Amino acid sequence: MKQSKTVRTLAFILILPLFWLVASCNRHKLPPVKDAAALRNDCAVLYEQFPVSELSTNDYEQSLGIRKIPQDKWLPTIVSLHPYMVCSYQGGIQMWISWLGHKDEGKFWNGYYVRVKSEQPPPPQAATNRFVIQRTDQDGVFLLKQSKFQN
Repeated sequence: MKQSKTVRTLAFILILPLFWLVASCNRHKLPPVKDAAALRNDCAVLYEQFPVSELSTNDYEQSLGIRKIPQDKWLPTIVSLHPYMVCSYQGGIQMWISWLGHKDEGKFWNGYYVRVKSEQPPPPQAATNRFVIQRTDQDGVFLLKQSKFQN
């Protein structure tokens, strides 16, 4: 009986790191966009409610060309993606969802950018925003990555 308990304890100790490894691999994966049309519609509503002013003001966020949207205003398709921050930005909505940490390279924040103004291209990658935006197979929905954010 004692040997059986020792075997179970040893098996638990050996299997536990495997579970941690699997959990850590999946936690940074972005949740899939299930209904791109509904997401674009919800983002269009937020973009109208929270426009980014082109005027120079004393407000720090607006001077950067972004406007943070309060969490209690997020619509269902946005909430379903579990973002930690949502912003109105250059013709669309940014949703920051997860971060990946790399030892010597800082943090990489990941999420989605949903283009609301179809006549505008997605924001370009620039030294000031350090965004990398990649197309997806869903119209108007882009993968968003902020590179080399030092913590």
